[in-house]
Amino acid sequence: MSFSQTEKVLIEAVVEAFIARRRPAAHIREKLDHSYRLKGQSVELFEIRPKFNDHSVKLNIDYAKATYVKTRKIWKVYWKRGNGQWWPYIPHKVKKIEDFIRLVEKDKDHCFFG
Repeated sequence: MSFSQTEKVLIEAVVEAFIARRRPAAHIREKLDHSYRLKGQSVELFEIRPKFNDHSVKLNIDYAKATYVKTRKIWKVYWKRGNGQWWPYIPHKVKKIEDFIRLVEKDKDHCFFG
């Protein structure tokens, strides 16, 4: 199930504000940019970079994900390991999308940005 239109508008506003703060200067965006996708009940944050040996190919490199559990009214937070698998991030649950964004921005354990 995906988000309702109202939920989607709220989520997009919060996440787009984060992306705007995170994006590099316009002249650098061909080499590094940030974006997000809504996928089912999840919000996925990712970097956009050219492939190291073929700059015409752009790669989307996921670094954070939050999945909304409607029955419990919580967001489960995940980070992407080097092996390409999503792992629960501690604290694993937050109540609002804004809490998820704050966790990613602080990145106190260096899981999202290294």
